Amino acid sequence: MRIHLKKTLCLIITALFIFLILPYSADITASSFSGKDSHNGYLYYVEQGDFSVSIRYNNTNAKVTIDDQILNTACFDRCLTLLCTTKNFNYSVYTYDTDKGSLDYYVTELSADLNSPVFACDKHGNICILNNKDKRIIDIITNGTETSECLPSVAYQLMYTGSEDFLVFAADGVYSLDYKSAKKISDIVPATPCSYSTEGLITDAMGNLYTYSNKEFRPYEPETTSVPLKVPESIKIVSDLIYIEQGTTFAGLYKAFGIDKSQLFITKPDGKSITSGELGTGMTAEFAGNIYTIAIPGDLTGEGNINSRDLKTLMKHLSGEILLRGAFMKAADTYIDSEINTKDLLKLSNMY
Repeated sequence: MRIHLKKTLCLIITALFIFLILPYSADITASSFSGKDSHNGYLYYVEQGDFSVSIRYNNTNAKVTIDDQILNTACFDRCLTLLCTTKNFNYSVYTYDTDKGSLDYYVTELSADLNSPVFACDKHGNICILNNKDKRIIDIITNGTETSECLPSVAYQLMYTGSEDFLVFAADGVYSLDYKSAKKISDIVPATPCSYSTEGLITDAMGNLYTYSNKEFRPYEPETTSVPLKVPESIKIVSDLIYIEQGTTFAGLYKAFGIDKSQLFITKPDGKSITSGELGTGMTAEFAGNIYTIAIPGDLTGEGNINSRDLKTLMKHLSGEILLRGAFMKAADTYIDSEINTKDLLKLSNMY
């Protein structure tokens, strides 16, 4: 009789334990994230199971226990920030120091956006979050204090560059956010997403370069932009980009510049070198001590000529089905006026 009672009691205790932990553990779903340390470019990976989270940063691996669901991640100067949601659907913030292997966290009273919220972080766990209800509002969490700042227009991206403020890219320009208030610093509306490099340059989706220092955001202007050769009228060089006409061949390019064949080096996007044939968008040309990326207006596939495939590619870009980047986005700008719209589509349809 006593044995039977003990077994019954054990079953009740086990059932009660499962009842208590199951509802919350069921809220944790497996997810994975990856990105770059925006300070030094090191890669990181985060994988979440039920409670165990695996972190890989550069060449180090670690496992930590996190009780909340990870929504998004960011990293700056070896400090990994995990933006999470609690079971009450409020934001919680975990910071993992990859040098010390230490994990800290705090819980906020802000309602969580469960759809991969846009946010930026510094190395101290201070963060700015794009509000999920009103995209003009930036929620700021610093030193355990929560504040909000409302912009005149919708914000698209937040960025931290290691200075004493965050950058906010909005529909009407760029703002500096110093943990307390926002101040407009430029009317430039860069194409997002933008990325910050270890060289201190900001690159947007169109491949344009910008600098940010002393709370001034402006287009990058290299100290020396001169080309040591006379540029033919059929060729245009802008920064590290060289615009050429469709059908231009390897021989046609070195002859146009009046250089020897041995002085021109052409590399395809896959890393292979070529010494003959037509050139295409996305290839790189090295000569006279400079390296340029080739862009052929209208050639959006890298084939070197313009056909119906290029037209379909531009239509998909304009509809949002795909996103052209780098030289291919520059090639889509057939008027070379820093805008891609139906005018380019119409011109492209008449180019083949």
